[in-house]
Amino acid sequence: MEEIKLNFINLLNEEGTIQLFRTEYNQQAIEEEALHVYSLVPKDNEEYQKFIVSFDNREGFEEYTCSIWENVELTKRWLSTLLRNKLETIEDDSLTFNIRRKRFETSFDFILNETDYGNQVINVAPYYLKAKKQFGFLIDFRFRKKQGLAFNKEVQRLSLSLDKNYRSNKNYYADKYQKIRGFIDYKLKDLLVFRTEMDELKFNNDLVNLTANKLEKKQYVFGNGKIGFSQFQGVKNYGPYRSVDSDITYLFIFEDSFKSFANDIYLSLIGKTNPGTFPGMSEMFGLPLSKENVKRVPIKEISLDSLKESISKILDYKKKHIEKRIIAILLEESSEDNNPETDSPYYYLKYNLLRENVPVQVLSKERVGSQYSLKWSTSNIGLQIFSKLGGVPWLVKPSNHDCLILGIGSSHKYDESTGKIHKYLAYSICLDSSGIYKKLSILSESEDEQSYLEELKKNLMSLLEQEFTEYRKVVLHVPFKIKQKEIDSMDEALSQFKDVDFKVIKINTDNKFFGFSRHNTQVPYESSYIKLAKNEYLVWFEGLQYGKEIVFQRISNPVHIKFLNSKSTSKAEDKTYLQDVLNLSGANWRGFNAKSIPISVYYSKIIAEYTKAFEGFDGFEKGIFSTNKPWFL
Repeated sequence: MEEIKLNFINLLNEEGTIQLFRTEYNQQAIEEEALHVYSLVPKDNEEYQKFIVSFDNREGFEEYTCSIWENVELTKRWLSTLLRNKLETIEDDSLTFNIRRKRFETSFDFILNETDYGNQVINVAPYYLKAKKQFGFLIDFRFRKKQGLAFNKEVQRLSLSLDKNYRSNKNYYADKYQKIRGFIDYKLKDLLVFRTEMDELKFNNDLVNLTANKLEKKQYVFGNGKIGFSQFQGVKNYGPYRSVDSDITYLFIFEDSFKSFANDIYLSLIGKTNPGTFPGMSEMFGLPLSKENVKRVPIKEISLDSLKESISKILDYKKKHIEKRIIAILLEESSEDNNPETDSPYYYLKYNLLRENVPVQVLSKERVGSQYSLKWSTSNIGLQIFSKLGGVPWLVKPSNHDCLILGIGSSHKYDESTGKIHKYLAYSICLDSSGIYKKLSILSESEDEQSYLEELKKNLMSLLEQEFTEYRKVVLHVPFKIKQKEIDSMDEALSQFKDVDFKVIKINTDNKFFGFSRHNTQVPYESSYIKLAKNEYLVWFEGLQYGKEIVFQRISNPVHIKFLNSKSTSKAEDKTYLQDVLNLSGANWRGFNAKSIPISVYYSKIIAEYTKAFEGFDGFEKGIFSTNKPWFL
């Protein structure tokens, strides 16, 4: 059985004791950072009771000694306090750090490298590993980008995503391991020795090994039900799962100075330029593309006024050719100005044509202008065009058949002066377990939290009662940032359906966990996972392939998955549902090799960005999102 090293070092003492000071908690306000509320055992009473706790002696507080097992969260707080106290007493100019507080957790950023773009740090955070019943610290390498700085290639290089030559870093895992290992050896092993009045606490200097389990390799379904393991080869050999059966017109929008770029795009899309990497829209997807069905919509410049004219021409063409399906393809210089916080030309065109049910593809010269970029990008451009026109390139072979997946997303607006939410929005990406896109549905929108939660419950019930009645299994994929009140509201809705099996799964693609294999690349195998707790998993959606243990590009981070249990959720084993989460990472029609995030979460993230931009346009109604075509690809 293979093992994976978790980025966690454990406390060696199994029976430590904590000395603290406490007083009864009676709902009084607590403003001091050093005071916290925990449930502890009162004197002569076995029932837990809430106390205000301090690790320093205070007037009115009683001294109390407890085992490290009496309250897990208290012990994690105690470990971070011991580390902070130690850091305050040592003299080491080479050791600079920042304390990070996030809700109930305190962690430490030790700065390795300070740059104009931000800091490379090692983050150390207390953690309780339930799978092994061990306390300790999670240790991770991170890059903290400076606030307000745009995400760019230098940020990616400092984050280790790109190598020193600004190419995808195929040594990402090895580089990250080296930084973590080096910090443990040269700094942390001396720091993590704590002497209290009762114990000397020591930590293991090696990362903890966990047994790696394996999910099935993703399988894809193509034309005529043919099965394969590669999306590109499958579509090329068997054809797409479902073709587009309408006459198509491609409307290219560009300035005169882009004629050469437009010609390059056209020749590449028909398969003339790089037939080895993309044989053409017709051969690959069965979509005719020739001079007969390509039209130009000329513009003087990329500006809102010019695009307004082009939109008018496109809609006029659509009106005169109602039998045709059209797609607008905008050619622009750079995508840097496509900031969702502004009414950029990109979002202006997307928004106004989405209202008229016209899909849009935007191509920037900066990204695909060179022959090399175009060679490797054309297949994905073709895939997006085909999918936006209503084609289905492939499905994934599901683990749970006839299972509805609802990817829940939210986009709340905050009042900058108060920091409080003043507008709530929740929506759902509706898929089935084969990855086929059903629709995007607005679940709730309100300026009042209570009415927002009530509407969320009501509309979720309506969705299941009226539109998806054929499904006996329904799974909610929710992001980690979603609030407990929202989960409770959805849980209450699910409890109304007694003949349907429900699962609720939290999926976190930006988490604090990492892991390394024994392979010299340090990369675990694709589809492997480790169990962190009874209902928590760390899964590698990308990784080494058996028999082909060569890494050509950066392998993505593992994904943290947690099954939420309640009275309304099914007691069925997690593994088949875990398999479906993995499968959905292969259903991304944005790219042939995009497989690091399940689309239930990824598509929700994209929708949130569009929502942020579209809200700036007059007359915006979120009902335009509710279409059965994946316009957001």
